[in-house]
Amino acid sequence: MPNLPPPTADDLPQYSAQQLERASTQQLLEWLGECAEFAPRNLFEAAAARDEEMVACLEPYCARVPQILAEDLEEDEFWALVHGVNLLGRIDSRAAGELLVRLLSDMIACDQGMFDWIAEDWPYLFANKPDAVQAALDQAMRDRDRDALLREAFARCLVAMAADRGEPALDAMIDHVAAQLHDADDTPDFRWFAASMLLDFPRARHRALLSQIALEQHGAVYAVFHESDVVAAFERGSDDRSWLQREPPWAWYDEERALARLQRWFGDDALDEDGSESSDDFEDYDYDDDLYSALPHVREVPKIGRNDPCPCGSGKKYKKCCLPKEQ
Repeated sequence: MPNLPPPTADDLPQYSAQQLERASTQQLLEWLGECAEFAPRNLFEAAAARDEEMVACLEPYCARVPQILAEDLEEDEFWALVHGVNLLGRIDSRAAGELLVRLLSDMIACDQGMFDWIAEDWPYLFANKPDAVQAALDQAMRDRDRDALLREAFARCLVAMAADRGEPALDAMIDHVAAQLHDADDTPDFRWFAASMLLDFPRARHRALLSQIALEQHGAVYAVFHESDVVAAFERGSDDRSWLQREPPWAWYDEERALARLQRWFGDDALDEDGSESSDDFEDYDYDDDLYSALPHVREVPKIGRNDPCPCGSGKKYKKCCLPKEQ
């Protein structure tokens, strides 16, 4: 790799207010895809401000999720899909919420690895949605043909939405999820995962149920929680709303975050333990003297494929390691 100067904020994609205002909704989505993980905040916000027009642009992506997530296709569409998830989370309409349920379900069905990446942000993605979206989330949570972790994630979103509406709404939703867990014919994995979520909201009326589900896991190869966890939750005596301790997903678009991701490719994280450059991470990229040359609306930056080795040296694919939104 040539001895290039460290990148600065000027080397990130840049769009003027005039460009964003004049662009079509589809063009904004395409620009997001082209920028990949370096998309600027003003581009993301301009795309989200298109509201229902943007929802309509994202609708066709649901039918193409299997093709978009295939490892041998263009990255631009993959990144447009990823940004689309955040856009649907940012847009506070019923249509955005219902499409988001479909899109997340299809993505997880096609690539289980996507779950580890985006699941922790789901409560934020749905917190601003109208009450009507709860019906789509509830249907997904109760669908026994779906993946158990996916169902639990939708249950968590229901609780997060209710928490945003006050304590009475939260208690009612916790009781609703608990009622689902009383059905012993439901899949064990879902009951265990969803019950572990209820440990974040300990209510005396549910303690016997949680202890019963803990007992069901005795002797299992992988137990989600034990009776000791039930005891600890009730000794804590307060709710654990961990999603509130995370920044919203759109903070990922802030300039300092994008610059840190770009610098990771040029800094110490791209070096082997002996201090030499890791050829495995960089052999697929053609660096030239015009690396930072200006384009009509963005500056050129090296793209990092979601299936490329992560530059941190973990040995994992980028999509399952440092690609997740840093906190």
